[in-house]
Amino acid sequence: MRKILSACVALLVVVSTHATLTFTIDYSQDSNNFFNTQAKKDSFQAAANYVTSFVANTNLSGITPGSGNTWDTLISNPGSGSTTTFPDLTIAANTIVIYAGGRDLGGSTLGLGGHSGFSATGTQGFLDAIQFRGNGTFSMTSVGSIAFTTSASFTFYFDDNFNTIESGAVAGKIDFFSVAVHELGHVLGLGTNTSWSNLVSGHTFIGGASEAANSGVAVPLNAGNDHWAAGTTSTVFGTATVQEASMSPSISFGERKFYTTLDVAGLHDIGFVTAVPEPADFAL
Repeated sequence: MRKILSACVALLVVVSTHATLTFTIDYSQDSNNFFNTQAKKDSFQAAANYVTSFVANTNLSGITPGSGNTWDTLISNPGSGSTTTFPDLTIAANTIVIYAGGRDLGGSTLGLGGHSGFSATGTQGFLDAIQFRGNGTFSMTSVGSIAFTTSASFTFYFDDNFNTIESGAVAGKIDFFSVAVHELGHVLGLGTNTSWSNLVSGHTFIGGASEAANSGVAVPLNAGNDHWAAGTTSTVFGTATVQEASMSPSISFGERKFYTTLDVAGLHDIGFVTAVPEPADFAL
């Protein structure tokens, strides 16, 4: 859940696109027409490209049903909130399918994102491919869903170039890019999968990379253990600029949030090979 605070300023960052991970975005469940323009879809694609730029050499195995191997994918439908089942999806290697849409999420919740559930029968290799995607004991996502609020209480600022914010355009609005990259983090497993929960101790996260990014100490979590604690700061990845972490539970009106060193460290701890920034890739 994300709550609304006061306005903050934005920051400019450029990230190189050297990842092998691909998000395939499916709008077929967008029954409320949240993504009713190509510009909105372009904004979401820009956010997806930004997130995948932090993941290198994913080596996610594909999922191909058949010959007695069968599975059902169960998602939280982004348009209705109910469970929707898709039988025997074929998932390409290094690909995660995301069903995206919108509905009124109530209260101050701006977005809800996470990975799917599944039921499956077949060979052990097929079952392992669904759960681990060829990455040993790390639980890996195959399919996810994200719902963005359609509440009239909030107006999103859409922008397909995350390096720029038109002067004054985002004032009094919620930056869609920032919400999107946060929810995409949940789809990848930050705060949501077993590789994350296995590293939760009390209300702290004890992943080695995350601790290193947090001055060598365990990272405080919120009460639900699915976000960094509110107010947790790190540096924008590849820069010396301090920012509240993207995977903290809140965002302010008028604020743009990027992934921080801590957010990327979290991805590393849950099993992803994360990119190393090159100095030329980042500009303030």
